Amino acid sequence: MNVQSLEIGPLCRYFAADEPEAVARVDGVLAWREDVRESLAERLRGELYWPEDPHAEPRIFAFGRGELDAVRLLAVHADRPELDIPDALPDPLGLDPIWAAAESSGFDKSRYGHLVAAAFWLPWDFDFTFRGPRPDGADATFGSLPALRDQVSYLNARTFQASDEGLLAFCDVEGDRFVDIVRRGLGRMSAAVRSAADAGLPLSVRG
Repeated sequence: MNVQSLEIGPLCRYFAADEPEAVARVDGVLAWREDVRESLAERLRGELYWPEDPHAEPRIFAFGRGELDAVRLLAVHADRPELDIPDALPDPLGLDPIWAAAESSGFDKSRYGHLVAAAFWLPWDFDFTFRGPRPDGADATFGSLPALRDQVSYLNARTFQASDEGLLAFCDVEGDRFVDIVRRGLGRMSAAVRSAADAGLPLSVRG
């Protein structure tokens, strides 16, 4: 099971090994962003913009082993109100039959599609996810950062019902039970989403 993190920052830094390479990638990222804007213009509102500053230092929110996967598994189970919180975190997630069924349908019926399906969230408000090439040419699924923020909040409301302060306190929960792992993951994801939204920058999965 992977150890993952969430990174807040311009995509030129995400796809570069160092700052000089990020400088060289800025024009390519801006061209990619314009292509995305043009291809989705009829389905979107507002402007697709964030500062692509190659000198901006990304902010990293580190997750413990399995914590991000646990949040996604919780979301899939939360779509089924008759289900309890899972007892354990399977490795890989596909061993969980509820996850496997949702994934096979592309999460198209999920209330948490931006949370469970995407690896990149853009600071732009739209109500669907889309799959396409990243700035480096590899395929990925993209979501909306405002939609992710709403879905994380809704997941908390449907499960733990923690206050904003309580969610942040989840980051310090100890233990190896699924409920402990998912609380830490939800706390860290909530903090990362809030920080990315405040900064107006993309949020991306690493690992």
